[in-house]
Amino acid sequence: MPPCPNVSLPADCLINHHRFHIAELSLGFQLPVEFWHPYEAGHQRVAAIAAEHGEPLVCDGPQQLLDLQAGATEAALCVHEQMPDWWSAAFAIGETGDGGYFMMKRSGSAKVYIMDSDWYEPPRVAAADFDAFLTALENEDLP
Repeated sequence: MPPCPNVSLPADCLINHHRFHIAELSLGFQLPVEFWHPYEAGHQRVAAIAAEHGEPLVCDGPQQLLDLQAGATEAALCVHEQMPDWWSAAFAIGETGDGGYFMMKRSGSAKVYIMDSDWYEPPRVAAADFDAFLTALENEDLP
């Protein structure tokens, strides 16, 4: 994952940056800049949302990102015998609180998607980008 040249990172975020890089090795793909750059810029907002809600609406660290991938995979396999075709292009970034997941594409899109708990329909757009997603979480204004 490339560093963010326009973002001044505090020490705790630099540690997280290194841990996210290690998580990428476990995930088997590089986190896209559409996730990583706004995550670094909004890390204090992410921490505040996580602290306020007490549930992983949005991942607040690398281990949680890994846990979300495992949880989303398990949830999908409870419904289907194999993962949906679109899953190979997505990754989970949070939970909806009712068994669904918030996701982003691994490349090429800044949009945040919502996957309902039934896993039958493809994910639908929840926010235009990560910053808009955080704003919607803060305002409790998601679909």
